[in-house]
Amino acid sequence: MSDSKEDQKKTFIPNPKELDGVPDLSSLIYLEEPHVIHNVKCRYNKDLIYTGISSVLVAVNPYKQLGCYKNDRIEHYANKAKYEKGLPHVYNVAEQAYRQLIWTGLNQSMVVCGESGAGKTENAKYLMRHLAYTTSMGLYKSSKVGSMDDAKAEDGALTSAKIEQQILAANPILESFGNAKTLLNNNSSRFGKFTKLLFNKPEHEGEGGNIVGSAMETYLLEKSRVVFQAMGERNYHVFYQLCAGLPDEDLEELGISSAEDFIYLNQSECIEIPGMSDEGRFEELTKAMDLLGFDEVTKSKIFSTTASVLHLGNIEFEDDETKTSDACKITEDSKDYVQWAARLLEVKEADLERRLTKQSIKVAGKVIWKEYSVEAAESNRDSTSKAIYGSLFDWVVLRINHELFLSKLEAKRNAAKEKEKAAAEEKERAAQLQREEEMKLEKLKAAEAAVTKKPKPKKKKKSRKVRYV
Repeated sequence: MSDSKEDQKKTFIPNPKELDGVPDLSSLIYLEEPHVIHNVKCRYNKDLIYTGISSVLVAVNPYKQLGCYKNDRIEHYANKAKYEKGLPHVYNVAEQAYRQLIWTGLNQSMVVCGESGAGKTENAKYLMRHLAYTTSMGLYKSSKVGSMDDAKAEDGALTSAKIEQQILAANPILESFGNAKTLLNNNSSRFGKFTKLLFNKPEHEGEGGNIVGSAMETYLLEKSRVVFQAMGERNYHVFYQLCAGLPDEDLEELGISSAEDFIYLNQSECIEIPGMSDEGRFEELTKAMDLLGFDEVTKSKIFSTTASVLHLGNIEFEDDETKTSDACKITEDSKDYVQWAARLLEVKEADLERRLTKQSIKVAGKVIWKEYSVEAAESNRDSTSKAIYGSLFDWVVLRINHELFLSKLEAKRNAAKEKEKAAAEEKERAAQLQREEEMKLEKLKAAEAAVTKKPKPKKKKKSRKVRYV
């Protein structure tokens, strides 16, 4: 006998009203999906976007600016007692992970996951900001974890502030080259990222370690976005920031007039994002590059390569009627874009044109050039653009890693080598002084021996008597 629909329908039993909006979900009597959603909603209506359960933090994107991320909140969680967990907050997660790192000496991991628009990018930045700020300001330099000594905090700021600033400066660069507007999120990360923060071991028990470097791994960059975007979405931010932020004379050097002039940017009919200034973001990008050691020549090369992708996207093809085979050629209107792309990529125009319209095939040790059709040439052009931008993105990440980790590791190794060299020289000087002292001592002993030594008495010669017969 089948149960009735009323029997099959599960009765929802709410929690008591006094438990609405509790910070810890484990405090609820009934803990099923409807209860979790109701509790999170109660907190969200009070601008409390974080809810905790054990070591898991549930965050809801408020889609507005909140005042819970200021420096005083960082110090609030850093100054908590040793075993006091505190209210749910992204800073609290970072704090607990750091304390476990110091107490256990074991590596700690923080996983930020969620669907597009959930706030992964922002929360990941706040995690790093908390760790960078607290260690650089010396909030853990006291013998008692959690207390703050002003003098030592000042020393910590002088020694570690640059590393902290560099780690945070990597975010605007990665966002410019790896984030884009989607239908759900104006600043959606279109790549995966794994970031390592490296700490030194504290010298004394109870002290905290400082950040000595950082390294990141990126994967699965959405290269298809370079050549195509859905209606209402945008390409990667850096293209629009370049068009809006560079001075007119620099734009002329790159052959750029406006973002609307490029197919890779105007096909989605979305050039600007309300409430987001591409010009202001470009200024933030250049400042971050300066802080991470990108010189003017390097920045110019990066912007030139970025602009070359836009010119490649405007190159069009048509059938080549002078040839009997299914071949194509670049249209006359696209010749200028070929010249600009070749100039910015620092390659010969003829070589670039051949790369776009022909395919090289190696047969029996010989290279044969095969003509592309119009459709194949367009696909090849887009593939070339995606490859160039993907390589540029990888190089930028490598350059950031070099500044945040490899250069510091190299400096540490060089310092160790210099220390070993100085120690060896000092040891050699000490050995030389010891040899000189030993030689002086031997000479002194020889002189003393010469003075104390008595001369032996001379033997008298016996006289011989000679008789004459």
